[in-house]
Amino acid sequence: AVDSAAKMLEQAKQSLHEYSSRIVFELDDLLSYLQKQEDSSFDVFVAVWTIHNLQPEYRKDLFREIYRILKPYGLFVSGDKYSVDDEVLHKSQLETQLNRFKEFGITGNSKLVDDWVKHNIDDEKIRITEKEQISMLQNFGFSNTDVVYRKDMEAVIKAVKKND
Repeated sequence: AVDSAAKMLEQAKQSLHEYSSRIVFELDDLLSYLQKQEDSSFDVFVAVWTIHNLQPEYRKDLFREIYRILKPYGLFVSGDKYSVDDEVLHKSQLETQLNRFKEFGITGNSKLVDDWVKHNIDDEKIRITEKEQISMLQNFGFSNTDVVYRKDMEAVIKAVKKND
């Protein structure tokens, strides 16, 4: 488990404490961490709610490194916020998502609501669509790229490294 934020890594340790003997927790920038890894040394790479936060150029470098560190037939899986390719549908889904945050207001934590709304609006500046993600993966040599799950703005995309 790699994260550049100590707080997030600590939360992951707490959430995954029953698996802690099987997980190594690394405080590091993801790209920096991957660049230190050997070629073809990972069977699987999983990213969860990460990629949508990354700048487009960083994403390209990241996928290049993911491809490099995966073994032949290695699996890439990303569960994240991926926009649908239809702009009208995307705007509708975004509006629905922002309205859901109002439900947080029931807890009396208006700062939480404001933070989530701001984060989602900021995400629009660097959003990535399904088509863009799949195209980028294919350009780096991944095959069998597919959206295996979608609910509104959430999707799971998988890809397999070709046997070079």
